[in-house]
Amino acid sequence: MKKIKLNTWSLLILPPLFFLINIVVFSIYFGTSGQYTDEQITRKINENIPLLLLISQIEMLGMLLYYSKQNDRNILKETFASNRVKKDIISGVFLGLFIALLYKFIISDFIIYLQNSIGDYVPKGSLNSLKGNLIIFGIANVILAPFVEENIYRNITLFKFQSKYGNYVAIIISSVFFGILHWLGGFWYMLATLFFIGIPFAIISVKRRNILLVFIAHLTLNILEFIM
Repeated sequence: MKKIKLNTWSLLILPPLFFLINIVVFSIYFGTSGQYTDEQITRKINENIPLLLLISQIEMLGMLLYYSKQNDRNILKETFASNRVKKDIISGVFLGLFIALLYKFIISDFIIYLQNSIGDYVPKGSLNSLKGNLIIFGIANVILAPFVEENIYRNITLFKFQSKYGNYVAIIISSVFFGILHWLGGFWYMLATLFFIGIPFAIISVKRRNILLVFIAHLTLNILEFIM
């Protein structure tokens, strides 16, 4: 049997599809059970958002490991590779803290304003669904997401496209797809993720030539999000 060969574009296109496919599978599962109305199915999907996130992150991790094996890459070692480990860790913590505070006190309110004044789609009840699934959400968003997403969008695709297309195009492509990954939060959330995380993290990674600083920043940001 011929092995499937993953290329760089596959790493960008597949992750958002994982979320969509998993939602469709859950919808079919609840729909074919015959126990729920359409409204109840929507509610059940929203209640299981943390589980959907976890499954999608596991699928992304599997894709990342499969790609790494195909290309003889040690992703774990590459994540922590840096000539200035201590400085990158400290800077990453402060950057993650800054973005978390910026989002909590400015960006989130602005997103809500745009959603109310212009319109958007945000799954109703998705935030409330976290209350009973904190452990699942923590595994997905704190343990898996920083490692998986930084390696896919910065360590692999950004640096690959950098050598092929140059800095500016690589930063834009990787950041746009990083924003698309977060489509579940709605259009304005995708834009906020693109401009306040995707592009800054890509620029830092290009300048630092590693992802340790942005990985720590991403980890810090998600830990604070989990706590808040």
